[in-house]
Amino acid sequence: MKLRPPALWPRQLSLESIRGRLALIMALAFLPAGVMAFQAGLTALSARAVAAQSEVGATALRQLSMARDEVTQLRESTRTLAVSARTLAANPRACSETLRAFSEDLPPASITAVLNAESVVICSSNPGAQGRRTASGPLLSEAARRGDVVSGFIAAPRMTGEPVIAAVAPATQDSDARALFVGVTRPAQPLLDDIRDGAAPDRSFAAIVTRNGEIAAQLGLPPESRDASRLGDYFRESSAAALGAAFRLDRMWAVAAPYDEDAQLYLVEGWVPAPLTVAEYARAIWALSLPIMLWLAAVAAAWYAVELFVARPLQIVENLARSYARGEDSDAEEALLQNAPQEISSLRRTLAAMAKTLRGRETRLAIALQEERALLLEVNHRVKNNLQLVASILSIQARGSGDAQEARGLSRAQDRVQLLALAHAHIYASGEVRDIALDEMASEIVRALVAARGADAAHIALDLDLSPVRASADRAVPLSFLIGESVLTFFEMGAKSIRTLRASLGPQGADGFEFVIAADAGAGQADAIPATSQRLIGAFARQIGATVETDPKQPFFIRIERSAQALAAQ
Repeated sequence: MKLRPPALWPRQLSLESIRGRLALIMALAFLPAGVMAFQAGLTALSARAVAAQSEVGATALRQLSMARDEVTQLRESTRTLAVSARTLAANPRACSETLRAFSEDLPPASITAVLNAESVVICSSNPGAQGRRTASGPLLSEAARRGDVVSGFIAAPRMTGEPVIAAVAPATQDSDARALFVGVTRPAQPLLDDIRDGAAPDRSFAAIVTRNGEIAAQLGLPPESRDASRLGDYFRESSAAALGAAFRLDRMWAVAAPYDEDAQLYLVEGWVPAPLTVAEYARAIWALSLPIMLWLAAVAAAWYAVELFVARPLQIVENLARSYARGEDSDAEEALLQNAPQEISSLRRTLAAMAKTLRGRETRLAIALQEERALLLEVNHRVKNNLQLVASILSIQARGSGDAQEARGLSRAQDRVQLLALAHAHIYASGEVRDIALDEMASEIVRALVAARGADAAHIALDLDLSPVRASADRAVPLSFLIGESVLTFFEMGAKSIRTLRASLGPQGADGFEFVIAADAGAGQADAIPATSQRLIGAFARQIGATVETDPKQPFFIRIERSAQALAAQ
């Protein structure tokens, strides 16, 4: 018969079973692979998102390249005008006409002008600008220092107040001539519009950023937004070589390109990625769930193999062990292990050999136990007979003694031997020698002593309230003497005056008890308990760690207590 996959239950998968622990071990063993697979899924999703945004960034970079071409056109136009700037400045009216005609070939809203070193417009394509001072002083100084065209940004021109991009070049001149400059400006807003051309207005922005990360002008994004501040951080933290590819700004993406060769300004276009479609969501969920499913499948396959070839055979071996423990053979279970691994088959054979050996030992032990019990019964019988023989001899001597005091002493000795015989019989007659039922022994002693008095105690009524209490066998003899000596003391004090003999027993804690014996007597009560009896009762009580309490006002009253408090008081 081949091994069959067993039915699985939640209890079998708990950590208390080998199956549950093996499942946990398999899961932990494959966890690194599952994490790596999940990380690979995340990496694939991230790479797919980066690739998608890089494709959008390539289109945006083309827009930035077109914008840069306009800037390049402004610079070249400025360099061309710089050659004839001195001729134009000589005739301001003709200069304005010439500059207006020249501006028609430039991007819309472009303005050309000839300026002196004090930034005052000598002539311009805009008639209203002639004779006015501009805010281009820093650009003029930089152009004079370099002796070449300089591109820049003017945040708030005095004439229009609108941000403009500008190109300034020094005019060709002799060393003794006054300084002249040619400048071409264009409003920044149209340039930013050209950059955003084709992009969704509600999900894109364009900006001009300085090398220090300051946003000179922007379109489509509130200046106070977090993305705007992150844009400045990016330029402050990145080198110019890192530009040219799409980069991320929190929830947005962006691309950047130098404004001109000097890389003092950068043109930036940014966008918010379009929302994922249903198909993209499905691909993302599949990319993340597939590694998890593969990990679970690997764990399940490994656990199934362990279940089939290890856990199930071990369970069969366990069932065989239980059968062997009951002294039974199980051929059906052994047949299931025919295809089990060699180690488990060897374990089954070892258990079978062990069971056979144990059965032989159990047989020998049972025979030895029977012999021991027979010997114990024989010893018990002989001891009981010997004790009864001693009691009979003492009784005969007591009856034959002419001295009343001697007869009384022999009678008391007979009673004590009888107590010892009762304790011995109670311990060994039941076959339990580890502990005894104290309540049963107390009842037997009281009844036996009252019955032994015959007619002298026939009028005594017994009131026994004995709760079940167990005591160790080594305390049986002292306990029997304590109980018996208390009863005998009452008889010695005056059996004829006793009407009712009451005895109660109850447990005290884990290993304690309380035994109280008292008698109701009529007229002519006896005196206090004799000193000899008190010493004997006290000696027996000390042997078992108990205390004895008497009441002078009640001669027929003795309480024997063994408890934690009593032991602490000794």
